[in-house]
Amino acid sequence: MNQEAFLRELESRLRGLPREERDNALEYYREYFLDAGLAPDADVTASVGSAAEVARRILEECTTKQLAVQTKEGGAKNTAKSIWLVILGIFAAPIALPLAIVAVVLMFVILVVIFAVLFALFISGAAVVLAGIALIVALFWVGGIGQRLVAMGCGLILIALGILICLGIIKLTQLVTRGMAKSIQNKRNKGEKEHA
Repeated sequence: MNQEAFLRELESRLRGLPREERDNALEYYREYFLDAGLAPDADVTASVGSAAEVARRILEECTTKQLAVQTKEGGAKNTAKSIWLVILGIFAAPIALPLAIVAVVLMFVILVVIFAVLFALFISGAAVVLAGIALIVALFWVGGIGQRLVAMGCGLILIALGILICLGIIKLTQLVTRGMAKSIQNKRNKGEKEHA
């Protein structure tokens, strides 16, 4: 693996680190290659190891430093940063790919469950509307005028309630969809800013 490919892969594997630490690591290896007199197209893995191994070492060092800071200073911000670095360290391990696949599948399952629940609620609202219509149709078989008025009132209430449920679920689905789209867009914009 030549220098450019190594640095590209290393940067990709260190994406979760703060920009300053990632830039420092990349600059260190650029200077190392320059000082060692390695040609740009020479294989660098013999002298420094693979990009995955180097990334794992860097993440371990950052995690150790952050845990020391967290122990010394405490605070919610340092604790959250420590947890994040531990998670990044786990993903840098050889089991990173299966864990990443599980995370993606889990997110997909959560989305399917959310939309399944919303769909079930919508169908429930439609069933309430149909029950109201059935009650109004039953007026023809009801005996007295009082019973007919009660059946008509209950039928109209059920129709109105079912329509309100359906409209509420439609609005809720729109809000959930917009929220997810906005979240994905924010993550994409954040990623583009980090690569810029």
